[in-house]
Amino acid sequence: MNQHRFVILDQLSANELGHFATRAEAEASWLRFIDAEPTAVEHLEIWDYDTNVCLDVDPDVVRATTAA
Repeated sequence: MNQHRFVILDQLSANELGHFATRAEAEASWLRFIDAEPTAVEHLEIWDYDTNVCLDVDPDVVRATTAA
């Protein structure tokens, strides 16, 4: 398994904005980006390197999870 399995990808620039060991870390970071710039929700993605899949992320679910 990849040590930094999850990555935040900006589709507009094709830049990787961070690598994370867990999905929770990636989602928390993704949420900080979205909170700072809400329009970024359209082009920021979290990818799982091990499965090569773009993960679905619901900002409301992430907020509820990280607030708990």
